[in-house]
Amino acid sequence: MTIQDQMTVLQNTKEGLVVDTIYNQNDTLFIDFSNKTTVEIPSERLEVNTYPPEKSSLEIAGLWIAIIGGIATLIASIIAIRKLFVKDILTQKRLDESQNQLKELTKLAGALEAQNDIIKEGNDNMKNYLIELSKTVTNQNAPADDRIVELERDRLRLMVKPRIWSNGGGFKGQERSINISVDNRGELCYVDDFEIIEGDQIDLYKWDQSITLDKNGHIRITGTIIGDKHPKEVQFRIRIDYHDQENYRYQSVIEWIGGTTKVIETIDLPKDE
Repeated sequence: MTIQDQMTVLQNTKEGLVVDTIYNQNDTLFIDFSNKTTVEIPSERLEVNTYPPEKSSLEIAGLWIAIIGGIATLIASIIAIRKLFVKDILTQKRLDESQNQLKELTKLAGALEAQNDIIKEGNDNMKNYLIELSKTVTNQNAPADDRIVELERDRLRLMVKPRIWSNGGGFKGQERSINISVDNRGELCYVDDFEIIEGDQIDLYKWDQSITLDKNGHIRITGTIIGDKHPKEVQFRIRIDYHDQENYRYQSVIEWIGGTTKVIETIDLPKDE
């Protein structure tokens, strides 16, 4: 930094600081920031060392207190953030565990429901069979042969009937792909076809031929959501067509709501001759 103007120079003498002279504007005062001031005049060059005043003990102590306080505040903030982070992880872990437990309970409820349906239908069919057989035997005017044949057909169908239920669904959110578990508590059957009949549209991956679904076995139907919805946001119903070993035909409807699945309807259809 350079200043060119009239200025007064004070000189330190035995008598103290006295006014030496006034230099005109041709004299130059150079000031830099390295604690030194230089005055140049035509006849001589004066250099004056300048130093900032020393800080008092109180100021130094205050500065250290401020530094230590800032460090303490930073450490406290880091600890608080870490606690919140750990708390969020634990909360998410508990939430995931609760969701997994809920899924397992849902699967168990579905399995028990399917098993109860099998027992109930078996008992009802056997009860009806015995009642009708008793009526046929005691009623001489009834067409006994035809009725007994019909009852035997019903009993045969009961013996070979599959019992379709769903043990849940899965998905990949980023890929918008879904899969549905199709499980069989009954006898062996063959899955012929399936299609969306209601709700959001899904591009299903189909097979070229019927797929065997063993007793106590399962298969998975997969597809991709058409659109930008996340699998947890979609709802739809899918109809599954299948037949048993004696070519009796069936249709079951599975409902998907936010990643959970459930068989809501099964229809017995006539036999393919």
